[in-house]
Amino acid sequence: MTRLNLRAGVLLLGCLLALGGGCKASGGPTLPGFNPNTERSAMLSRHNATRTGAGVPALSENALLDQIAMQQAQYEASIGDFSHEDGSGHHVDTRATDVGYNWVAIGENVGYDVSAAQLYTGWLGSPGHYSNIVDADFTEIGIGVAQAGIYQYWCIVFGSQ
Repeated sequence: MTRLNLRAGVLLLGCLLALGGGCKASGGPTLPGFNPNTERSAMLSRHNATRTGAGVPALSENALLDQIAMQQAQYEASIGDFSHEDGSGHHVDTRATDVGYNWVAIGENVGYDVSAAQLYTGWLGSPGHYSNIVDADFTEIGIGVAQAGIYQYWCIVFGSQ
């Protein structure tokens, strides 16, 4: 979980330990029937159900945030691990700025698991990840997922302009 907020000047960093022992997990058999568009839509629904249940407005998708989230998920799948840094060592704030997203608040949840539902359950149980999910300062979301072997690698970018 990474969260940056210009107004508060706060930087919080943390990571969710991926199920599967945190080992590198690239290659191997792939999951049958994996459809990234279906998975992304379900992940958006999970986030908005959690937010509305907590009395926080739903998030709207933003194409620029989708772009950087997808690039990060693909990077994670290529290295077989999750990371808040891309291949150039940039964090979500730099990646968002580089694509022209004029953020006031920006945050990121990353992780991998054999299913999105299992990963999301883990995020709900992690105070930092849950905080990003229900943070009312965030109004937009970008969702990225990539598959490598039996794992789905996720990057969720939260933002507001």
